[in-house]
Amino acid sequence: EFHDRVNVDHGQQHMHGADVLRLTFEWSGREDRLRRKTGQAPSRSVASQPEQPTTALAPATEPATAPATQPAREPMKITWFGPLVIQPVEYTPEPDRKRYRIGAEGDRIAMTDGRVSASCTAFEFLSPEQTGHLSGTDKAPVRLAMEDGEEVVSEKIAFDRRAGTARLTGRGTMFRPSAQSTTQPDEALAAATQPATAPAGDRISWTDSVAVRFVETRQGDRTRQEIRNARFLGGVELLEGRTGDFVRCDDLDVTMAPSVSGGRTHPARAVARGHVTARQEGSDIEADKVTMTFAPSGEGDTARARPATVLAEGHVKIRDLRGKEPTLATADRVDADVEARTAKLTGKEASIRQGPNSLVGKQIELNEKDESAVVVGPGRLSFLTKKDLNGQDLAQPREITVAWSRGMGYGNRTNTAAFTGDVDLVSGPDRMQCETMQIWMERTDSATQPAPATQPVGEHDRRLALNLENYSGRRLAMIKAKGEVRVQSRREDPDKRF
Repeated sequence: EFHDRVNVDHGQQHMHGADVLRLTFEWSGREDRLRRKTGQAPSRSVASQPEQPTTALAPATEPATAPATQPAREPMKITWFGPLVIQPVEYTPEPDRKRYRIGAEGDRIAMTDGRVSASCTAFEFLSPEQTGHLSGTDKAPVRLAMEDGEEVVSEKIAFDRRAGTARLTGRGTMFRPSAQSTTQPDEALAAATQPATAPAGDRISWTDSVAVRFVETRQGDRTRQEIRNARFLGGVELLEGRTGDFVRCDDLDVTMAPSVSGGRTHPARAVARGHVTARQEGSDIEADKVTMTFAPSGEGDTARARPATVLAEGHVKIRDLRGKEPTLATADRVDADVEARTAKLTGKEASIRQGPNSLVGKQIELNEKDESAVVVGPGRLSFLTKKDLNGQDLAQPREITVAWSRGMGYGNRTNTAAFTGDVDLVSGPDRMQCETMQIWMERTDSATQPAPATQPVGEHDRRLALNLENYSGRRLAMIKAKGEVRVQSRREDPDKRF
């Protein structure tokens, strides 16, 4: 046991600031023979002066914090200001130099290997189990800082390198800067005790715990840990620093895609459960469960993951905020392909509403690229018209509602809508019923809105395809009805005499 302001230096590995450092290891007769050959007498005990530090070289067992990354005989220097206590624990007939335990405690322990820096109040590492933990407090949590600027903060981090698992317990955050930055080895130790200073980046926080699965990969003579899956529990919030997009939920399960040619990993799939609220590229989503897949955008270390598909399930509400008026969609399930610009809404009564416009049905299929909408089965469409069924201009726009029993297809490019099965059109005092109906509208410029000025050049529009502005303020050009057509029209005297 080393006491009082203990520092350890071992090549690029450093540990500073421990109040107590404990080393438990098995020392075989081989070490005694080596010492006799070199003329060194084995130390029995050491008592340091209070004013001066004491130093020692670690025994040949080399219980380093990461022994696999260092040459076998690189010396370790330990400096301390208090007493050194050496105590035999038990006799081991066949000692193993790879079996040891390292533990330390202190108000603020800082460690680094030149690539990853850590600060904590206690840590422990066991070999050959390759397990350990770093502990902190609510006010002084564990902090890991990587050389590329990524940072992890949690009250406790326990790991099992053999199993490739880690668990983060208590409130914490993970931070990834928006642009890669590197930390020089001589700056790493100081960085371990400082919060992230990057102005923008992606941040995820939680209140309960995180379970992580990782793999160790090798690049040349270096090894690194890459996360393959992470499950976040309790008050989870993921915030994308560049766009302001976010996900909030009770439980978030993220699967990462492997890195390519040494680049950064990126999310491949994310599943959010429980009180899910999210904002993705201008669309606000509420649901019981949201599953997202991602596609890489860009190359190398600047590559980012962009949403590719979105599946929302259970009490789904989606608000698209980028049109002239917000669009609100409700359904039991929404399946959107962000790349293809398509969306399918299903439910007992799925609906899309935008101001006076609405589209309701059990299955609504939208294609924003084709500017088309299809309803499978019964449904109804409502929008404003500036002409009555006689083709006369109206002083004020009037709502027109069309209901059907079998299906509907709408194409904005052709300005036509086709309805089949028990079609019932109602517009004020006018009503038309038939088996099939086609409606032509006067052509206007496409209502598709341009991307906002804040969208980076070269980025694709990543909204969900829920635009209903194509229906707004149209003039009826022609109606064609077939099959048992019935028309009702009522006119009132301006003087209200009949």
